Amino acid sequence: MGGSHLDATLTRRVRRVLIVFGVLVAVLMPGVRTRADSADQQGWWNKLRQSGVPAPAPPDAPDGGLYVAADPSGPSAIAALRFSGDLPGTLKLKVAPSNAPTGTSVSVFPATSAWTPVQNGNWEDAPTFNGAGSVTGKLDGTTMTWTLPASFPRRGGVVDLVLVETGATAAQTPFAKPGADAFTSTAPPTTAVATPDETPFIGFAPNDFPTAEPQLDTNAPATDTTDTTLFAAGSGTFAEPGATFGNGSLGGYQAIRWDAVNNVYWGASESRKDGCAIGY
Repeated sequence: MGGSHLDATLTRRVRRVLIVFGVLVAVLMPGVRTRADSADQQGWWNKLRQSGVPAPAPPDAPDGGLYVAADPSGPSAIAALRFSGDLPGTLKLKVAPSNAPTGTSVSVFPATSAWTPVQNGNWEDAPTFNGAGSVTGKLDGTTMTWTLPASFPRRGGVVDLVLVETGATAAQTPFAKPGADAFTSTAPPTTAVATPDETPFIGFAPNDFPTAEPQLDTNAPATDTTDTTLFAAGSGTFAEPGATFGNGSLGGYQAIRWDAVNNVYWGASESRKDGCAIGY
């Protein structure tokens, strides 16, 4: 009777383990996702605004947008974007509708200094940037796209980049204000890996087991099948009267046991039959 009680307890608990496991598989194994993000902060700086000279914005600089330009001496206006998105991904900006640039070549570089969002900011406040790891944009109609690899440097856990006109000739490229879908992440989903001290508990708690675990008596006679009341009760071990586990006249059996001392589960299969215990 002790053995049948253990079987019934384990059956209920194992069923709960399998249900929990199925739910976790559905949650933790989604496919590759895409997610659109808007820029958290933006700004652009004008080379003409130096030493306190209040130079106005160029006439083709869009209100609330971005502006990059270059003259024969190098960049004359640069812009910056900051957003919290996972890499790799793509950045897309719309060129201001009334300003179709010619000969433009805008590249993005990792920012290497802090900056404050501003429109037509002072040149000395413009962010510095790393010349390595740049990505050149591709212009298709009025949309310029940059494909940022997973290796693109991040700053403070966010994507912080500077837009610079890098063409061989002087050019100006005004961009409309970045939309809500300016950046699209194509990074696969990440699953947190628990450290040994943070291993999540999956299944049933040790408290679900009786305080005093029932022990299986392999030499105890099997329950007489003529007592039909036991069938209705759903308990008992049924076999021919007089048969015992010890003399090998019954089939094989398996069990799962909680080891409260070592904080692990033990699984076993009876030695007369094939079987294995698998943990997950």
